[in-house]
Amino acid sequence: MASARNRTNFVILDACRNNPFENMAGFDSPGLAEMKAPTGTFLSYATSPGAVALDGLGQNSPFTTALAREMTKPGVPVEQMFKQVRISVLEQTNGLQTPWDTSSLTNNFTFVNAPQEEPEDLAARQLWESVQATKDPVQIMLFMRGYPNSIYADDARALLAEAIEAEINNEAVVAERPAPAEPPADEQTMFEAVQANPTVDGYREYLDAFPNGTFSEFARGEIEALEAQASVDPVGEGVTTETEETELALAEIDQERSSVPNVVEFNLPLTAPGSVIDGIILSEITNLSPLFPPVEGLPEEYWKDQTCSNCHEWNQERLCNQSNVYLTLSGQKSMEKPHPFGGILKRNLRQWAAGGCQ
Repeated sequence: MASARNRTNFVILDACRNNPFENMAGFDSPGLAEMKAPTGTFLSYATSPGAVALDGLGQNSPFTTALAREMTKPGVPVEQMFKQVRISVLEQTNGLQTPWDTSSLTNNFTFVNAPQEEPEDLAARQLWESVQATKDPVQIMLFMRGYPNSIYADDARALLAEAIEAEINNEAVVAERPAPAEPPADEQTMFEAVQANPTVDGYREYLDAFPNGTFSEFARGEIEALEAQASVDPVGEGVTTETEETELALAEIDQERSSVPNVVEFNLPLTAPGSVIDGIILSEITNLSPLFPPVEGLPEEYWKDQTCSNCHEWNQERLCNQSNVYLTLSGQKSMEKPHPFGGILKRNLRQWAAGGCQ
């Protein structure tokens, strides 16, 4: 092998090697001794050093039988292949024989090359591995839409059925739980009064009265936002403070409110001149297609010319919860973030929430 100058060499020894000289002093060790593999060589033994291999009852030994089977599997690295051989022999011999190997390979090697994947098949496999890990029904449906004829389609349908069944069972459990109690009337009144004129002192008074109230976590978050806005070090003349920047941003938003009517209702057409949502009612928003990918990097086939209802199940209650965020101080900053239907939709939603989500 040295004279052949091969970069990769294999020595596979399946020898029982019961010692015929076991009665002679100095020659009484059973089996084969271990030998270190020279560089670029993989040595495989049917059993561990000093042990003997079993012949088995078939035409080939357990080791050779496993080796002949595993060696023909395409695309399996040689190290992984011999590991599978070891596992198989241990099972067949009830742990009596452990195949052994020593390696100093410097190159990757497979006995049978893996079939070349077409680009579409490769993309389908990579996406399926990701979707399969999430078990998210929406992601599974997007995969099935993008690769309806892939080899993973049947597995995707089965996983989707499991995911939907799990969600149904979870919703059934949630439905059995008693509905949370309504907040006391005095707490509700006090909290609404603070929201009408949000101040740190106002929210603290609410928390003093209702430290574990229904809106306590929300109140603490608003206090943090208000204090963060106020905690700006003095600056020199001509330098814009963070508070001033916030006030300017809010002023710009107030100027834009002129394009939004005072009354926005769930089943009335929206007023959004020049926008794709102009004349559309809120309950039909998800029937539209987004103007740009809702998630950065999302391939076009998953969003372009697709309706938002593929991923969103908006109803009046869910949309109202989202819209109420825009009424909070911390929610004002999100008004400027890009939206697939433009900022005019956020302004309409905020006005709708201000009117009680009617």
